[in-house]
Amino acid sequence: MALVVTVAAILASLTVSLNYTRQGGLDEELLNVSGRQRMLSQRIVLAAVRYDETQDPRYRGILVESLGDFTESHNWLLSQLQPDTPVWEHYRGEDGAQLDARTTEFISIVSQIADAQTRGPAPPALMQDAEDRAFFDLLGALNGAVMLFEDAANSRSEHQKYFQKGAMLVVLLVVGLQAVFVFVPAHRQLSGMIRRLQSLAEIDPLTRLSNRRHFIAQTQMLLDQHQHELERVFILALDLDGFKQVNDTLGHPVGDAVLRSVADDLRRIFAASPDLSTFELARQGGDEFLAFGVLDPGATATVAEWLADHLIDDLSKPIPVALRDANSTDVRVGVSVGIAFGTELCRNIDVLIANADIALYASKKSGKGIATGFRASMREEAEARNQWANEITRGLQELEFEAFFQPQIDLATGRVVGLEALARWHHPKLGLIEPAHFMDQIEQASKSDLLDGQIILRTVEALRHLRKQGLFIERMAVNVSGTLLRDPTFSTTFSEIVKEHFLPPEDFTVEVLESVVLDTGRDEAIATVQRLMRQGFQVAIDDFGTGYSSLESVAAIGGSILKIDKSLVRQLGDPRIHKILTAAIAMGHGLGVSVYAEGAETATHLERLQQLGVEVVQGYQIGAPMALPELQAWLASLPKAKAERGRPPAPQWLPSRKRRQPPMRFDRAAAPDR
Repeated sequence: MALVVTVAAILASLTVSLNYTRQGGLDEELLNVSGRQRMLSQRIVLAAVRYDETQDPRYRGILVESLGDFTESHNWLLSQLQPDTPVWEHYRGEDGAQLDARTTEFISIVSQIADAQTRGPAPPALMQDAEDRAFFDLLGALNGAVMLFEDAANSRSEHQKYFQKGAMLVVLLVVGLQAVFVFVPAHRQLSGMIRRLQSLAEIDPLTRLSNRRHFIAQTQMLLDQHQHELERVFILALDLDGFKQVNDTLGHPVGDAVLRSVADDLRRIFAASPDLSTFELARQGGDEFLAFGVLDPGATATVAEWLADHLIDDLSKPIPVALRDANSTDVRVGVSVGIAFGTELCRNIDVLIANADIALYASKKSGKGIATGFRASMREEAEARNQWANEITRGLQELEFEAFFQPQIDLATGRVVGLEALARWHHPKLGLIEPAHFMDQIEQASKSDLLDGQIILRTVEALRHLRKQGLFIERMAVNVSGTLLRDPTFSTTFSEIVKEHFLPPEDFTVEVLESVVLDTGRDEAIATVQRLMRQGFQVAIDDFGTGYSSLESVAAIGGSILKIDKSLVRQLGDPRIHKILTAAIAMGHGLGVSVYAEGAETATHLERLQQLGVEVVQGYQIGAPMALPELQAWLASLPKAKAERGRPPAPQWLPSRKRRQPPMRFDRAAAPDR
């Protein structure tokens, strides 16, 4: 009987242990495959976009290969699902994410893109649909699947540990010798598997730092242990400067190498600090890192500041990385840091991280590459920014933004030849708000295209209205953001709007900032500028002379107008500025580019700009930005001269006669609609 019980116990325990071992291996494979699905979904979209942009067959090969792997992995995962489990519900249940249906739709869309790309660029709508599904719909569902596989694996691991302990006790009681030879090796193998599964759940696989989830759990425990000495606890929020450019220009493998190097630097610098009793490091996603530290008793807050400064200095140095062709290169990035300390009002790790992020925002806003400590007033400012951003979003939705118009005159004839449309916000409670109070927030919220669209439409309607009233304006100028310039449909849409109002494209000037064109999406933006010019629109390069512009890039962009910034106009009395502008204007004319200037606020400005060879100017000396009704009255009030031989009347505006130079003549009247 004892032998039968012993053999039965050994066989039962061995069978269950082998079962758990096989299931543990399957769990590990499920986690790896489901995690790989997230990477493949992003690689598929990136390859499709790159091939669509470059028509390089290598990217289509990557697309087809990745799509095949993605489809094969998905089918394998479906074959491993157990009915009536949370993972099955997530893939196929009515109450779940229906990941199977979403994946099938995504595969179908990408297959269409791959087929379409053999004949040229894929339809933009199809590409947008694939990107939206991959980045916003499918990615979240795939993340959910990984977490469910992880939860199931952890649950089985817990049951496995309980069974293993019980089985070991039974076998040890029945026969100790068999226990030593059977269960001890199994225990070692299973423990290693459990550790690997736990590592997948807690560690960022790229940098081997903690992930955000594990970091928060660990640091909250440390924070709880120091509730009576919170001044010793601090957190650093770090964000790399210029990392996106590394990814865009050198590729993601180089970007991954940079992130690993940064992680190594973090470990080294924090481990070498003699004033830390403990610390935790994490990569919370992308190029953002978190560092939590507890100072030794008696250490001061300057230790955290020293660590931040040390990190900034260290990460500003070149980072050597290997390239695929066996060569290497030096990559430069920087880092901005936000610092927050524990206080009586900050006993929760989430609040502490939020404070560090607010301080990080201040560092970024102050010019990057610096460290900023959190202050209570910063939270009030952050809440005010958030509230103001919500107000701006509401204002855009309610169409509260309108166009004001500032006159532009021809210095040779004095005629009003154009108007620049400038955005103003009619807030229902605060009244008229200038752009300085909302443009930055609109750009940060990526809503520039909404504002541009409203102002463009109002400008086209205004020009049509003025001409119907018999007030002839040769040209309207509108400012366009980088978001619209990178939209391949913008030029066509703008042209259609103009034609719907029975106006020619030649009557409109699109003003763009050189930095907006060249900083990001250079090829797409320049292509849009060229399409606009082919369709007949004028293109002006705005804010020339603000420290970014060069005549070389003016030629590259291909604009037809160079517009001098008002900051230079105000310094016309400086001989150095005068010489710079003289040379730049002469070279601009040599390139066949017309030269405009803004910010003419005095008669002296007008004289000097005319002497420099500027053709068209605008500024408060001529007229302030005006709403449409005010503009109509202003135009109607200008002195008029008699028309000769059916030509439009040419009224004149004469400056003060007290000037020493002969008075310039400025014709600011309107002509009949043509």
